[in-house]
Amino acid sequence: MAALEAEGLRRGEEVVFADEMRLGMLRQVRRVWGRRGEKLRRRVELRYEWVYLVLGVDPMKGRLWWDWVKRVRGVEIAQVLRAWKGAGVKGVVWDHAAFHKAKVVGEVGLRRIYQPPYSPESCGAGI
Repeated sequence: MAALEAEGLRRGEEVVFADEMRLGMLRQVRRVWGRRGEKLRRRVELRYEWVYLVLGVDPMKGRLWWDWVKRVRGVEIAQVLRAWKGAGVKGVVWDHAAFHKAKVVGEVGLRRIYQPPYSPESCGAGI
């Protein structure tokens, strides 16, 4: 809570915990017709198709914000954040990905709070 107050956010304002997830598919065509008894050898064309889910969660109010983007770059993330800002989001808590710190993302006007670096020794789950 102290990190949120340090950024100028107050209790009750919409603060979203956000991250991105890559979903993809490896497309292959395998079915081939041929003569019985003959072994067919065909080249298989592999093509990767990716799409990213940008998801934001407000645990205090139980709300979700999400959007699909083709690439995860500053421009695409800024478009998503503009839509969330229009819906009333005041701040975003996320990790230290390079595109989170892009200049175009900062121009959106949302408060950005970064999570601390990964430190498993501070997690009480393994104790």
